[in-house]
Amino acid sequence: MAAIRDRLVPEFYFLIACVGGFALRRAPLSFIDLFADRCQMTQSTPTTKALVLFAHGARADAWAKPFRRLHTMLQSQRPDLRVELAFLEFMTPSLPDIAQALEAAGIRHIHLVPIFLGQGGHVMRDLPMMIDEIRLQYPHLNIEKAEAAGEDELVLQAICDYCLRSQSA
Repeated sequence: MAAIRDRLVPEFYFLIACVGGFALRRAPLSFIDLFADRCQMTQSTPTTKALVLFAHGARADAWAKPFRRLHTMLQSQRPDLRVELAFLEFMTPSLPDIAQALEAAGIRHIHLVPIFLGQGGHVMRDLPMMIDEIRLQYPHLNIEKAEAAGEDELVLQAICDYCLRSQSA
């Protein structure tokens, strides 16, 4: 594979958007090399922001599989951003545990996304109380909460599309 690649296009240049500017870099065509180079660059620039997915939790481990896949997908799409998954109950880590770890890692801004279909009691009552407790313990953490994922029009459309696809399957 490498021999074919080297015969076709031995090298090329690509533009990297960096914090504070751009850099023109010479790199081999290999996507693995590009990915490794990108990871190296992002690791040298520590982030102070985190995206925290917040899910209910369950007693059965299998329940968390789609949430863990979502976590992995987000982290692979944004390797420059720290992405964490926290649970309300039954599973670990909890939101306070994640907040403690993020604060210890130097994170200063948390964007919290409740992965719930609606703004029910947990999102409207329990989550704000947890956030208030975290803010008291870590006053320098800026926590921003999004609405429940299921309240978003595009999420609802994706579920609608799934329902229609499942009917024809």
